Amino acid sequence: MGLTLPRALRNPFRLMGQAALGYEPPSSYPGRVTVFRPATRPVGRYHDLALGWEDLAAGGVEVHSVPGGHRDLLLLPQVAHLGRQLKKCLAEAQGEATTSHIAKRQARTH
Repeated sequence: MGLTLPRALRNPFRLMGQAALGYEPPSSYPGRVTVFRPATRPVGRYHDLALGWEDLAAGGVEVHSVPGGHRDLLLLPQVAHLGRQLKKCLAEAQGEATTSHIAKRQARTH
């Protein structure tokens, strides 16, 4: 494609580590959460498919499996699969938001 990521974005593992250092989980989230998780998981770990989000997401959790393991989710070819899934989820969310907005507008005019 000829596009190059900026230097600051070339090491996704470093970025995730930096993000995790300052992360404080919320007590709850009123909406739905979409989780993308690796299909290959360490044996005996992470039995909860929603990775704990069900306790926080009042609107429920949608879980998508991405081929590969945790360390290669953001590497080719897994990241391409992740991108396709994410694009589909964003389109669906946009459609839901548009439908909700139209319904609210129609309710106000009637």
